[in-house]
Amino acid sequence: MSTQVKWALGVDVPWLSENPITGALAAGSSQLIDLHFDAGVPEVTGPGTYEALLSIISDTPYGALKIPVTMVVVPVQYGVDAALQQDAQSGKPSTTLTYSAVVTNTSNVPETFDINIGGNAWATSAPPTIGPLGPGVSTTVDIDVIIPSGAPDGITDTATITFTSQGDPTKNDQVVAMSTVVYPKIFLPVIIR
Repeated sequence: MSTQVKWALGVDVPWLSENPITGALAAGSSQLIDLHFDAGVPEVTGPGTYEALLSIISDTPYGALKIPVTMVVVPVQYGVDAALQQDAQSGKPSTTLTYSAVVTNTSNVPETFDINIGGNAWATSAPPTIGPLGPGVSTTVDIDVIIPSGAPDGITDTATITFTSQGDPTKNDQVVAMSTVVYPKIFLPVIIR
């Protein structure tokens, strides 16, 4: 009588694979089998519940063991949140002000975001894209604003920075950076006689 049971796996769907697919077990032992679910195959046509039977065929007289397997595919949801760590700064002419925006992927899939800048008169720059970011992951993006030389004291420029989902361009968030020219003030002592 053999002290090992030889087994093999069988599955009836293309979205499920397993590793290993064959093996031998000593009496009283166990073995882990990795199952891989792939919602990207053509047979998975969209969100929903997909069911299959995983068959374990052995050389015992008991026949195949059938284990029900379920894969739930959820719809993709895109989203982004952005916030400036400081939304207003000031400086003298020819100064570069750096704003830091915290961008969070609120999608349930990895996502890349386009960055656009508008409404500004002064030179303002940021990377053209950020990502890919995993679901729920945040990162910081620096936005640089250059105050022009010769800008008059007290003048303000506003830049609107928009972070747009590449997966769904209707999903975006904006931050507004306000920059003000401030000349250094010199105070002289007043002497009264």
